[in-house]
Amino acid sequence: MEFTTRLGYIQWTEYKNSFLIENSKASGCCDPHEYILYSKETGKKIAELGTAIFSDDSSKNPYVLTMSGNDEVLFTNLNTNQSCRIKVSQKKIENTLKNSDLLYAEELFENFQFKKGILSIQLKYKDSGNFWKKEKIFLDTAKDCN
Repeated sequence: MEFTTRLGYIQWTEYKNSFLIENSKASGCCDPHEYILYSKETGKKIAELGTAIFSDDSSKNPYVLTMSGNDEVLFTNLNTNQSCRIKVSQKKIENTLKNSDLLYAEELFENFQFKKGILSIQLKYKDSGNFWKKEKIFLDTAKDCN
């Protein structure tokens, strides 16, 4: 199957029980792509995961992080298709986008690490001042995703 790199389905990746489609919603530059998860067995859509923040398929526990709504990051284990939500301050995101030259909330997350079932990400944000601040966010996938 041939994909376009500009609009629509642009890439797919196969995992243990599913495959992940990367979809471009806008032609051209810079809009974050969205991820859609499908069952390998049935071909049916499992979930629309949201817009891309980060994906890691280099380990034996591949996962994707997506923005789900205005105040949630969705962690999805791509082997088990299990997802869990991480609440993020909508106020921090809105203030940062308003007081910076960034266009998308997905750009506010960095320094992704996943070790021994613990996900750690960093949120960079601005409050009422003009200085960048950083906040570490943790998710224990064994405890918080059940």
